[in-house]
Amino acid sequence: MHKENRNLIMPFSITLHHATTDGYHVDKFLKDLQYQMYNPEEWLYD
Repeated sequence: MHKENRNLIMPFSITLHHATTDGYHVDKFLKDLQYQMYNPEEWLYD
């Protein structure tokens, strides 16, 4: 991770094969991950 201006940047990549992976599930995973990164208080301090 590194900082750019006031943002904390975390490089992330996913390697998938088009024959075994549905784009819908990848989209759902990425949206859920982004939500969790923007709202850490919901899961970090239980």
